[in-house]
Amino acid sequence: MTAATNAHLIIIGEMITAAAWEDPERTFENILEMHSTPEGAEMLRLIVRDDLGGAAAAIAASLMDA
Repeated sequence: MTAATNAHLIIIGEMITAAAWEDPERTFENILEMHSTPEGAEMLRLIVRDDLGGAAAAIAASLMDA
């Protein structure tokens, strides 16, 4: 996998934020699935670190409730 650029991470963060409003349960499941891989966990970490796309709260809530 090639490293995601900041622009990619912002887009992913925005998508997570939008999805969390539309279907919170499915978003929760998708975040947990993404977090289960090293690459996905790293992308989520970077998104949360800088609150890219406003997704930090949705990601943190999903992982805290897991």
